[in-house]
Amino acid sequence: MKHSRKKKKNKRRHLSGGDRLKKKVAKLGFHGVPIIESHEKMSELLLEFAEPLLENSDNDHNAIGIAVIAWNMAIITRGIFKRVLRYRMIREQCGDLSEGAGIAYKNIMKMMIKRKEKLFPKNNRYILEFELSGRRNDRNLILASTLEEKQYKSLATKEKRKNKNE
Repeated sequence: MKHSRKKKKNKRRHLSGGDRLKKKVAKLGFHGVPIIESHEKMSELLLEFAEPLLENSDNDHNAIGIAVIAWNMAIITRGIFKRVLRYRMIREQCGDLSEGAGIAYKNIMKMMIKRKEKLFPKNNRYILEFELSGRRNDRNLILASTLEEKQYKSLATKEKRKNKNE
């Protein structure tokens, strides 16, 4: 039994960060997700966005996790019902927290949503999964996100051309 666990652990170590992330994203139901380089590196944007949380946290992974939730919530809850949706989503997430922790979490989420809207108002890419290694000045963040609408269109055009040529 120990031998097979060790083998699995070694196998995980041999996968690159990107390959591990592809596996995680596939488990979410997104198979064959293309890797597309863009002028905006989402990992760099997310680190900039998460800066206030990272500065005040002993756990970088949790800080990034909260930043991802706030980022996605800022995108999901646009439009006429945004206040109602945000309030409900935050309230749902606070269900198991003590009253004090729940209030602190709500304030953090509100602050981070405002930060997203101020710094990155036009970026509508959802963050699907992330992997963080290192600490402080030596952080390495790899993430999977959705594409911008123009990237989807470009990808669809390339796929049509490819199918025509086959």
